[in-house]
Amino acid sequence: MKKKITLVVLTTSLLIAYFLFVNAYQAKSIEEALETPTQSIYEIIHVEDLDGSFFVVSKSGDYLHTAVVNQLLGRYKTVYSGVHGDIDEVAEVFGVTDHYFPGIKYVSKPILYGVIGDLEISKLELYNKDSKAGENIEIIEKDAIKLWIKTLENTDEIEYVLKGYNEKGEEILDRDLKFTPREIRSNY
Repeated sequence: MKKKITLVVLTTSLLIAYFLFVNAYQAKSIEEALETPTQSIYEIIHVEDLDGSFFVVSKSGDYLHTAVVNQLLGRYKTVYSGVHGDIDEVAEVFGVTDHYFPGIKYVSKPILYGVIGDLEISKLELYNKDSKAGENIEIIEKDAIKLWIKTLENTDEIEYVLKGYNEKGEEILDRDLKFTPREIRSNY
């Protein structure tokens, strides 16, 4: 009798936990998690796997939309997102845009990303200003958009420099990246 009661209590507890914690994760795909009644539909350009969550870059018209989508038991939920204005024009004027996406506690690390508008830039590197160590940045091209994304291990008190190079290896971009490191706490 004692085993039956324990089994019933355990089963009930698991069902309650499922409905409390997983119920918020109703979307069956990343695309569903991005769509809400107040947003227009975004065309996904790139999905960066962040070990259990995803950094999603999508576009609607001239607007760039970024989001961190978390996954739990095969369901998805947008945890944090943002929209940027006319990214094509800004990338054209500045050559390369740079944006900072904060880390989300227990979900994702901080991310630097942007759009490349200067057609001469074929290679990007991110340098730690203190240690002078540089890391190559992957350039993602899709639907006439060139993106760059770099996940950061740590941003506390670190200053970064973004350098861009042309096909000949000549440096044509040297920009100090200034952002306020922060970590967002999420309930998910």
